[in-house]
Amino acid sequence: MPTTIPFPATHPGVAPDPIDRPLPDLRRIEVQQVLGIESAKFYELVNGGQLEAYRLGGPKGAIRVTRESLDQFRARNRVQPKGAR
Repeated sequence: MPTTIPFPATHPGVAPDPIDRPLPDLRRIEVQQVLGIESAKFYELVNGGQLEAYRLGGPKGAIRVTRESLDQFRARNRVQPKGAR
């Protein structure tokens, strides 16, 4: 199920949108900000297959990461508290 964000019903002067809109996929810089990493680490994660991404417009196109892919990466790399199994 895709992540969605409802249009705010309380926006002044605008009727609420009855359709939930899916959130856009994340750009490289946005993923870096979320994870607190530099460009080199981002590319290392993508090229190493640890973070699933895709390119727009061919081999030199912009890289995008789905929110689902980012959520899965974070879940796989979650730190367990000491003594937890």
